[in-house]
Amino acid sequence: IDVGKLVRLLVKEEELTQARKRADELEREYFEVQSRLAKKEQELDLRMQEKEDLETGLARMRERLEKESAQHSQAVQRAQSAEMKAEDLQHRLHSEQQERARLERL
Repeated sequence: IDVGKLVRLLVKEEELTQARKRADELEREYFEVQSRLAKKEQELDLRMQEKEDLETGLARMRERLEKESAQHSQAVQRAQSAEMKAEDLQHRLHSEQQERARLERL
């Protein structure tokens, strides 16, 4: 019996056992990292969808605000135009009343 050879075989067997354990640990770590990565990707997808939804809502609100702003400006213009027309009619009425009064005095 070669004792040296047996010792070397035992050492190699121990090294193999440790290498297998390390490989198993690395494999477990790999699967854990893969699992965390998949979870992070799902979270990212969800956040990207939420961002897109918010951007869409913001765009709709911006369009609505622009439309309402334009309508408001038009309403202000119409009101100013109506006010000017009313002032003009008031001025005409006053002029005609003065003319009528002048003619009645004659």
